[in-house]
Amino acid sequence: MTAVLVATLFVAVAIGAFRLHPFLALLAGAVLAGSLTPGPGSAAERVLAALDESAADFGQVVGAIGIAIALAAIILPGQQAMRRDVAGLRERMARLEGLFEGFTLRERETPAG
Repeated sequence: MTAVLVATLFVAVAIGAFRLHPFLALLAGAVLAGSLTPGPGSAAERVLAALDESAADFGQVVGAIGIAIALAAIILPGQQAMRRDVAGLRERMARLEGLFEGFTLRERETPAG
């Protein structure tokens, strides 16, 4: 239980205070928790075992959601291209507005009566 608390505190401080990328902080926290957990072998063996387990679990997760990641890699660039097109359209509309700035609508004169 202490290993999990220390690893959680490490992740929070690494992300919050040191601005470490969350992926790297979580990966280091997983290795830290695995290496602090009591078990057979020396400290170096526990660190290597924690690295091995973290890599194996990461591989299983990526294997399970790999299709969703691949689809996002296909879809997101298309959305960014659409945003660029919308920005270009806004620029063209602003230029058109500039062309018509000097024109004003005349109000109809109503007959006095």
